[in-house]
Amino acid sequence: NKLGSLLYKRGLYDEAKRYFDKSLDILKDFNDSYDEIYALLGKLEVLHCIGNYKQAKELINRALKLAETYNNKLYIARCLNNLGIVEKKEGNFNKALDLYKTALEIARKESFDCLRVSILINIGNINCLTGNIPEGREYYKEAIADVKELGLKRRLSLILNNLGRAYFSEKMLEKSEELYMQSLEIAKEIGEFWIQGLVLENLGEMYEEKGDFTKARKVLLESLEINRKIGNKKGIADGFMSIGYLMGKEKKYDDALKLFNDALKIRKELGDKRGIGLTLSAIGIVLSEKEDYKEACKYIEEGLMFIHEVGIKLDEMVNLLELAHIYGNLMNLDKMRNNLKKASDLVVQIADRVTKGRFFVLGIKFLMLQKEFFKAMKILVFIRDEFKNVIEFYDDLKKIEKELLNSLRAKDIVKINRGKRLTVKQVIDLILGMSEDLE
Repeated sequence: NKLGSLLYKRGLYDEAKRYFDKSLDILKDFNDSYDEIYALLGKLEVLHCIGNYKQAKELINRALKLAETYNNKLYIARCLNNLGIVEKKEGNFNKALDLYKTALEIARKESFDCLRVSILINIGNINCLTGNIPEGREYYKEAIADVKELGLKRRLSLILNNLGRAYFSEKMLEKSEELYMQSLEIAKEIGEFWIQGLVLENLGEMYEEKGDFTKARKVLLESLEINRKIGNKKGIADGFMSIGYLMGKEKKYDDALKLFNDALKIRKELGDKRGIGLTLSAIGIVLSEKEDYKEACKYIEEGLMFIHEVGIKLDEMVNLLELAHIYGNLMNLDKMRNNLKKASDLVVQIADRVTKGRFFVLGIKFLMLQKEFFKAMKILVFIRDEFKNVIEFYDDLKKIEKELLNSLRAKDIVKINRGKRLTVKQVIDLILGMSEDLE
């Protein structure tokens, strides 16, 4: 068990899983349920990291049953927390939040201080992921107060990093950088290399967003070097991906493809199905930028097979939208509509507002390709009302609006502005051509 935990912390997931399996095999000859639960929880942490959520859920339920049999409150709360993590990964955010809150109630009642902090972080994460960033920040702040009181510097470093990501999501880049630097300083003070690598990677993304590609490359290479030093294979693959994305933005497409393929090789070694799927999709997106659309679709569709198997709805929707976008460039409207139809089934299931908004923006473009300018403008009005605080596609919308205004008659614009606002279902029906009633 201890060897498994150590290997897991170093990112050596295959070896960690092997040791946890050895432990579980030995424990079959004993009646020691506590050690069995410990080994199960250790193994499922590995399964989280390699994207095998189905098996992780099976192990959690097995561990939870044992914990409930012995009425071990600590392990019950840990299992519920881990089950929440799996549900979040699968896109079941409300279910995940309920599990986290049940676990938090136990942790507070039983004074499980360290576990309480972990759960607070998870609740903060899910609030930020679903667009409720102010509430997410409050959970992070509560966790920060707890870890300062408990003197948990490693946890403090992690929370500051997460809080930095929350501010990054709101495009508050200066505040984000400040928190990342605080996190990094603590990680260096306690000699925690894994966190240093993680924070430096986030800093790289933040500098990239600022347009400072020189600084971004510097900190991303630092992160990669740290992960190589500690043998963190997942961190190395993530580093290749981050630098690859940067190369793509600089239009160095061949360099980006080489890095993505290096990451793909590692992720295949780790058996990381989600990582494999996302890497294949990243390769496809770069090929699309090179206008090699046929190969791009092939890679993204292969990536989707892995992503669908893992069951993360948000990842699936993002890649369906990427395919729809490419088929739009090819003027293959049947395939564009087909992928929008598949994505429409996921719109009501996910909470990520940026991805939802992108679906509707692509829907407008689909209608414009068919010269359905009136319908497109109706949906644009819907997006402006529904997603007014989401700035990610603001510039895109302004450009579309200008084009639509040039294509519509004045009386149509008046009619649109005076008409009733559409519901999400009505908008989806309009995009897919299943409704003609605009009144």
